[in-house]
This record gives sequence, C-alpha cells and structure tokens, in this order.
Amino acid sequence: MRSLNGAGPNRLETEMDYRKRINLAMRYIRDHAETRLTITDIARQAHFSPFHFHRIFTAFVGETIGDYTTRTRMARAALLIENGMSVAETAARSGYKTSSSFIQVFKYSFGILPSKFRGSGKKVYAQKRKENQTADTDAPVADFRNLPTLSMLTIRNRVPANEDFTAIAGQAFDTLHRYLERQHILEKVSMRLGILRDFDLLTAKDCGFDACAVIPDSIAPVIKRPVIAGTIEQGTWAVFRHRGPYDTLWQTWNRIYRSWHPTGGMRLRDNYPFEVYLNNRRTTEASRLLTEIYIPVEDPPANRPSQKDL
Repeated sequence: MRSLNGAGPNRLETEMDYRKRINLAMRYIRDHAETRLTITDIARQAHFSPFHFHRIFTAFVGETIGDYTTRTRMARAALLIENGMSVAETAARSGYKTSSSFIQVFKYSFGILPSKFRGSGKKVYAQKRKENQTADTDAPVADFRNLPTLSMLTIRNRVPANEDFTAIAGQAFDTLHRYLERQHILEKVSMRLGILRDFDLLTAKDCGFDACAVIPDSIAPVIKRPVIAGTIEQGTWAVFRHRGPYDTLWQTWNRIYRSWHPTGGMRLRDNYPFEVYLNNRRTTEASRLLTEIYIPVEDPPANRPSQKDL
C-alpha cells in the first residue's frame, strides 16, 4: 500500500489494511463456524503467517481467535435453540462432536444450560472476556539481534485453559531447574526461555508451553524424560523488553503486534517467537521482573535503534 504522497504507508493506512485483512478472517470464521477450523486456514484467508496470526488477531480484536470462534458458534447456537432446535442437533450444527462438550461451553458462555435457554430472556450473544483487552497501543522500541543456532534442554507440557498459566509454567521451570542441578550444568545455562506452541489447535482446551534452558553445544547431558533436546535456528530477532509481572506480558505482546509490526516495515519469519526471563521469579519483586520478547524477523534496517525498557 502506498500513501497519497507516494512515500509509503503511514500508520493509519497500515492499520486500516490490517483491519481489512482481519475482517476477512472474522468473516471466514462466521461463515464456517460449524466446521473444524484451524488457525492455518484462517490465517491464509487474511494472508498472515500462522506463526504470528493468533497474536495479531488478539492485538487488534481484543480476544483470542479461539474465544471469538466460540462466541460466534454460541451466538448461532443460541438462535437455533431459541427457534426450537434440539440441543443434540444444535450441538452438531455448531461444530461440536458431542452434546456434552457443547453443553459445557454453552453453560460457560451464557451461565445457563441450553435446555433452559429458550424463553429465558438471555441475550443470544455471549459477552467478550475482558482479560485480553488491548491496553496501551504506543509502538515499543526494538533492539535487533542476530542469534546463532541455540541448543536447548526443554520440558514440554500442556496448560489447561482454565488453569493458572503462570503457576504451571513456573512448575515446569522448577522441574527443569532440578534436572540441571542433578546434571551439574545449572551454571552453564545462558538463557531461560518460554515458547507457546500448538496455537493451531483452535478448539483444544489447553495449549502447549515449552520451558527451555539454552546450554553450550560442548555439553552433552544425559537426556531423561520429561526433558527433551531441542534447538532454535539461527536468525535475526527483534527484541522488546517488558518490566513487570508475568501476567501483564500480554500487554507488551499486543503493543508489538498491533503498533510496532504493522508500521515497522519488517517481514516476520515463520518461526516461533519466545520469551526470555532475566530474573529469578522467586527472589524478585513482581514489579521488577524483566522479560525479553524475541520476534523472528528478516534482516533489520542498517540503523538499529537501541534497546529501551517498556
């Protein structure tokens, strides 16, 4: 997209373009709500990378793709039930394999069983959850870094949707810490990082989280479950710093994908972004915790800005 003066897209033009593309994705979800949707399929409609689309969507819409899809399905289901359709048939028409799973989601969305919804006076569109609302939208400042291929020791676990994510992620790091101590390599760890995976499992009740420790290639520890070996491929990363509790990290993620990425003029690489934790969470006050967010990008511009605390 070019601006009217021929200089290239400004922030407003780029944001409008992103909103148009996201609207295409939202329309696709509404038109195919009864089918098995994946983030890859939805991202393709909006011409976004599936590695980043879930965060772009959340930053602009204010809720996850999964939450938006569920609300869309529940709105349709509520209308069907209000018009006399049975619970079992409504479940099938709403993309659910079993009535029991449909009933659970419906009750969570409306606070009432679907069998009692008809004539209840309840609104037919579930309210948006508030915890994912976008906060400050000022563009953060990136520090560009070239990383070699990183060798990691990883504990991969799953975090149920209704559980405390921070607590479960912390337990995974505690397990990894004990393993590193037993292997006598704790002092060799150069980075502790976390990776969210499995975003393509749109209807899953949980998500994948990797607790990782980067170690030198010269170390060959004994790998025992639940620890597995892994790597992050070499490349350029845009790095952003977040100061504060882990449960506010989503605010910086949203600022990156809503304000920095659309106007930064940089292409994102198809790779998982990740978080690097710079403090010991057990000995550091929550307000003083420092976390770096690494976004995989193509080669940055020659004049690299300095890093800035957010």
